[in-house]
Amino acid sequence: MSFKIFAPEEVAIFNLIATQREHSDRDDDCLVYSISRGQRMLQSTGEAVKYGIGLSEQRRIILGLVNDEIINADWVMAQGEQNITGLKFAHHEESWMWEKYGTLLMPIDNNYDDYFFIQISFNRIRTIRENCVAEYQCELFYDEEQCCFCVECKNTGKIYYINKLRSTMKPFKILLATFNSAHKHVTRTWLNGNDETHIGKQSITTRAFAKKSVVRNELSPFVTLGTEDINIEVEATLTLSQLKALEKA
Repeated sequence: MSFKIFAPEEVAIFNLIATQREHSDRDDDCLVYSISRGQRMLQSTGEAVKYGIGLSEQRRIILGLVNDEIINADWVMAQGEQNITGLKFAHHEESWMWEKYGTLLMPIDNNYDDYFFIQISFNRIRTIRENCVAEYQCELFYDEEQCCFCVECKNTGKIYYINKLRSTMKPFKILLATFNSAHKHVTRTWLNGNDETHIGKQSITTRAFAKKSVVRNELSPFVTLGTEDINIEVEATLTLSQLKALEKA
């Protein structure tokens, strides 16, 4: 599965897809998504103006989700003279689409530009939401009493203690030094000026912090590693999956 953190306008469109799927009468995973219906919903909530989403922007965003392999969708590229047969789809053969969608391929107004044919299950919707929709406001802080980095979720008030990052190891010392610096940003030169954080010519991104390091994974929403510097943002908005990962860290 391919995932990414959605931009606000992508969240708005994904919510439309989920809503139309939920209100669909189909008992399978085949959804005929209406762009015009989605636009009316966006305008009723004010999101059309807030995010600058019109019909063309809806299409662009949905195509982006398809290209990113987050959703599976098809659409009519061309149609025959009778507006019913001779349909040419972007990805599937017409016979396959008729088998899956049947009479749903015959919209009353024959305006095929208004429709995306999306295959998406409720379980897939949940998985996408957990991995792509960042909605948990979190803050990274250091607990001096326990010598441990922690993340507090403002939405729930829960605190996650990052026990995988051990205080005796250099990655911890580098992160702590960065956290305590004036701007929470340090360079290689700065690190090499202290015996506890000295890394020499090692790559900060790949050697100072290993590939499976908690800093490069669970704490990545807060920590940006460059070849020559480290930067920490104490506040970040996380997905549910990122929160679950912190719980295991």
